[in-house]
Amino acid sequence: MRALEHGKSAVIAATATSVAQPAPRPRRRYDLHPPGLIYLTTSLFLAIGALNSQNNLLFWAFGLAVAGLIVSGIVSGSALMHLHLQREPMLPAHVGDHFFLRYTIINTARLWPLFGLRIEEVLPHASAEPPLACAPGGVVHVGPRQRTGASVRALARVRGFHSLRTVCVSTTFPFGLVRKSLFFDLPTHITVRPAVASLRSDLAARIAPTRQDDSTTRPRIGQGGDFFGLREYVPGDPVRTIAWRPSARRDTLLVRQHTTAAPPRLWLGLERPAPDLPDLDFENAVALVASVITHAARRGVTPGLLVDWADVNLPPVASAASTSRLLDLLARLDRSRHADGTRHNVRPDLVITYSDSSPGSGQVNGADAGAWAAHAFAAIVPPPPRRRRRRWWRLKR
Repeated sequence: MRALEHGKSAVIAATATSVAQPAPRPRRRYDLHPPGLIYLTTSLFLAIGALNSQNNLLFWAFGLAVAGLIVSGIVSGSALMHLHLQREPMLPAHVGDHFFLRYTIINTARLWPLFGLRIEEVLPHASAEPPLACAPGGVVHVGPRQRTGASVRALARVRGFHSLRTVCVSTTFPFGLVRKSLFFDLPTHITVRPAVASLRSDLAARIAPTRQDDSTTRPRIGQGGDFFGLREYVPGDPVRTIAWRPSARRDTLLVRQHTTAAPPRLWLGLERPAPDLPDLDFENAVALVASVITHAARRGVTPGLLVDWADVNLPPVASAASTSRLLDLLARLDRSRHADGTRHNVRPDLVITYSDSSPGSGQVNGADAGAWAAHAFAAIVPPPPRRRRRRWWRLKR
């Protein structure tokens, strides 16, 4: 009993510790951007003119210029410290899709509102192209003790399981002289699935049940189909399903079960890529696999995936979750991975290759997107030229 009480107290203490743990404070930074630099230069000329001419009007103008610079840093800088940011959950995206990264902005200040907020994702600097291309978002006004939603428009460029971490919220209110920024540490992940395109009519016609022996049956209550068996009555069963004669013989209510044909299955395979295969050809082939999976699921065909060289064997399951699982697996498929090549008893109905094959051979060339896609789509978007950030004076970090 004491041990149980001690365990409960330990759990309560651990829970209290986890709840009381404060969120990491955002990093603060002040930047003097070009308008502020021009303003500061003008103020410097006013100071030089006032000292040389001893003109009271120039001294007043210089004092007002300095006061404007101080007010620009204090008015919104102090209010910005009462800002809290939360990241909303993200759904998977496809390569080439535009989507939104959503946030919740909370202003905990009692009196100070927030104006002219700019929100942007801080993507990691790497030699490779960034997986997402994000455009900054903005919020015009957040009142005291209010919360509002914000979003950043993004473009998925590279498939995979990508990490996002830092979000920057900045403002130049009220005079546009100094940019005040807060950097929030909000780690999360996003799954970018392969691009999905409409299939050409000749390929779409091939996505059909190819194995009659795979059309198995499963029990289902209701009319239609072949007779499967009897089971005991459960409250809520339709009265018309009751088997009266067997029920009279067994002295208990029995209902009839019928069978229905399971949806047809389609096993897909992906050929092992050669070491010198261009990345674009491989991405086109992966996009074809994703497109066939999506098209098959829409037509009532249950897709499965078999890739021996990547140790992938997902049998067909008739559910939306299974289709999502297949697409998520394709998002993480790495061509450099080489498994032991375990042989499976299942043979794919449709194999995606990287070269032309004879018609009716059960193979499709996925490297040439024009041969199977009904319209243009994005497999790999080339990176735009990066603009080097100008290094203006940084007031505080």
